[in-house]
Amino acid sequence: MWPLRTIISNQLYVKPELQKRPISMMRPHFMTSKKHGNLHIAPFKHLEIKLGNPDDIYDVSEYENIIYRSLRNEDNRLKNFWFNQEKITIRHRNILIDRFCEHHFNAQLMTTTFYRFIGIFDRFLSTTHVDVNDFEIYAFASLFIASKLEEMQPLSTNDLLMMSGNLFLPEALYMAEEKVANSIKFDFMFPLPIEYLNNFIRVSGQDINSHFTSRYILEVIQTHEAFYGMKGSLMAAVAILVTRYLMNEEQKWTKELEGYTGYAKMDLIHFARVIHSALLEDERLEINIIKQKYVSELYHKVANCQIPARFE
Repeated sequence: MWPLRTIISNQLYVKPELQKRPISMMRPHFMTSKKHGNLHIAPFKHLEIKLGNPDDIYDVSEYENIIYRSLRNEDNRLKNFWFNQEKITIRHRNILIDRFCEHHFNAQLMTTTFYRFIGIFDRFLSTTHVDVNDFEIYAFASLFIASKLEEMQPLSTNDLLMMSGNLFLPEALYMAEEKVANSIKFDFMFPLPIEYLNNFIRVSGQDINSHFTSRYILEVIQTHEAFYGMKGSLMAAVAILVTRYLMNEEQKWTKELEGYTGYAKMDLIHFARVIHSALLEDERLEINIIKQKYVSELYHKVANCQIPARFE
């Protein structure tokens, strides 16, 4: 097996056709139900909503519902995983995720890289016991892998050494990278919460403040133990519900959102209240960096929004 560090992630730009093919020429692949162990998984069904601009040759609006169903079917087939450590606590992990938000922001990485990193790192923590002294290097190794998958120009070894304050040698990073990859059996590709959020916010109806607020809430969710190992679609739906409360929407959860997401308000309200409680904490260490990020002018200071006394 080639060492993971020798793999180069190349992305080719293909000039699109000037005109889109008629929808009648497209042949979507419809997924049939499959067995997942002894569990019968039915294909995901939802209310189809037209998203995007069909006149924009760079938009894939004709495929939006097909792509979404494929993601949800993949989501439904994923096995649950749990935090499985003896020498570190879930709070250690939560605080680290908050700190890596700063690394991600300073390096100007893609949003998907941050969520790919969390997914890889959490899967690793669910399979392999980690010593306290090695905790951070495995996090940097997970970020290294994520950047190779998501970035046009992945992070270099020197980038990661600088981020860590020269906490480790390059050889140690490579070894950690290979251990992460082998421990999770190279399971790097899975639906991301941010992918669902981008769709759900369009169904919900967005302006710039609700857009940034929903992203803020989704990042807060990543640092809370109640959401560890949770399906990305559920995280995104909770983020939308909390956002609608913060935006003081008259209707907190619409029929369109229920039909499209497959989640009723009752499926989400418990988790929304968990995040509500976290937001009410004055000095919650697990969201220190995230909160600083979203009180900035760049993000319209959405973290300074008024928090309701309760979610009904």
